[in-house]
Amino acid sequence: MATAVCALPGCHKPVWYSAGVQHDYCGRTHAQQALGQIPEPHGHCHTCNLDGCEEQVYFDEQTGRVHDFCCKSHADLAIESGEWRASQKRRRTSYGEQRCALPGCSAPRYMDDNGTVHDFCGRSHAILAKQRGLTGTTAGLPIAQERPETVDRVYSGGGSDSYTIAVLTRQHPKYENIKQQFLDSWTHPGPKPHVRRLLQVRNSYEVYGQYQSYHAKRSRQGYPSEVRRFHGTSLSAQCSFGVDLRATPCSQNDCAVCGICRLGFDLDRRNPNGANRMMLRYGDGHYFSKTSSKSNDYAGQSQRVISGR
Repeated sequence: MATAVCALPGCHKPVWYSAGVQHDYCGRTHAQQALGQIPEPHGHCHTCNLDGCEEQVYFDEQTGRVHDFCCKSHADLAIESGEWRASQKRRRTSYGEQRCALPGCSAPRYMDDNGTVHDFCGRSHAILAKQRGLTGTTAGLPIAQERPETVDRVYSGGGSDSYTIAVLTRQHPKYENIKQQFLDSWTHPGPKPHVRRLLQVRNSYEVYGQYQSYHAKRSRQGYPSEVRRFHGTSLSAQCSFGVDLRATPCSQNDCAVCGICRLGFDLDRRNPNGANRMMLRYGDGHYFSKTSSKSNDYAGQSQRVISGR
């Protein structure tokens, strides 16, 4: 049964139940706000965006600004860990809000004499990014060329692999939709997981070209368009990519996550023990589900303990 959500526009929290009575709002604060008893903006009902902190965000009554965190130290910690992107408002350049693509650097990107804006502030940061397995944000997704704030960083495949993996920010147009679909389709009992980050894979040009060709063929034949589904798989015990933003994609043979990033979904390269481990019901193939919690049942080896949690 679907859970009723707060009637205040923009709030997705469940409504408050008391003594068997279902209220229209998630709490007294949103009820007062809806009735105009609390002027906007305010910070009374917003919690710190640092994962694990439940304190109220800082609200500057003098300026009316609602901050994203309860204090500056939590803001710095979230930015350092990659959970939040630093504001670019103070470092605007004459050619837009485009800061250096090296995480942690807020300097403007270098513009050469021809008017070309490069991904980094200078050669030293371009070299440092390459050493960390990163590339310019515009290399990962076409949208980053026009809206660089939608991508936090982009990992580059090593060796001859030309795939890229972009860490999306909350400003990306697909971020909230994907996150909400994942949470809404989680049907297992118990609390729902917390979505820490979203990564988008752009496979090698060869693999991506095959996808485009197949997609065009199916479209000409009149088949329905694509639908988004979930796939659970394993991460090598030696790999922490996606969990630790300092880690790059690995090349371990037993790492299905990084293998899919490099090569796409390929039955010839799947784990030879996968069929026995997953108890495939319908024979060889790649299994997807519209239910995120069902796919998560097959991702047990991808779980990691972070800070005791």
